[in-house]
Amino acid sequence: MPFFGKQDEFVSKRKFFIAVFSIGHRLKTKDFTRGFSLVEMVVVVAIVVIISTVTILSYVRTGERVALGNAANDLVGRVREAQANAMAVRRHANGQYPSWGIYIDLATPKQTILYADLDGNSAYTPSLPCGSVTSECVKIQPLPNGVSVSALCGTFADTAKAAIPGVPPCSGGASRSDYFDIFFKRPFADVWITGEPGDGAPTDGYRTSSITLRTARGYQKVVSINYASEMTVQ
Repeated sequence: MPFFGKQDEFVSKRKFFIAVFSIGHRLKTKDFTRGFSLVEMVVVVAIVVIISTVTILSYVRTGERVALGNAANDLVGRVREAQANAMAVRRHANGQYPSWGIYIDLATPKQTILYADLDGNSAYTPSLPCGSVTSECVKIQPLPNGVSVSALCGTFADTAKAAIPGVPPCSGGASRSDYFDIFFKRPFADVWITGEPGDGAPTDGYRTSSITLRTARGYQKVVSINYASEMTVQ
């Protein structure tokens, strides 16, 4: 009995190894060199292109939004810098202790200008070269690449002043302006905002103002400044 039991076990193992060898042989001799067909290759390439395009576009859009947010916060910081200079009665390079401001013009929408009111007229007087001891322009501050000022809007300090005929209003009925002069008279923190609403009166004062920053794809942020020097980004 033991002999026949061992023989049966031997036969079973032999059959198992033969079966495994047969499977391995079939796998080894199977033709795996056929490769992909042209249709399969086209489908794979198309999928890769679509995924890559979506990823790149998403990255670019995210980059634009980040740059726009940074530009809006940086603009608030620039206005605060002018305010701090005025409150601290900061000395200009020429020895004067002027008032300070930020100048924003739609004619140059990719920059702002930090200026010192050297002539005492409570407004920016353009002069070159920027940064010289005789120039009110202290420094030109570029906006991030792809971001520009697209609109300047505000409500008049004189509430009796009507909207300018022929000049389309901003949203909410605010009046448009070609530029904003955001001015801080030393040593006070209060802001005085002037602009050109289209009536030829460049000294019109604004109670509230909004500066719209926009990217090439239409994303936008609005920096709002009111007469109390409160600033928000939306």
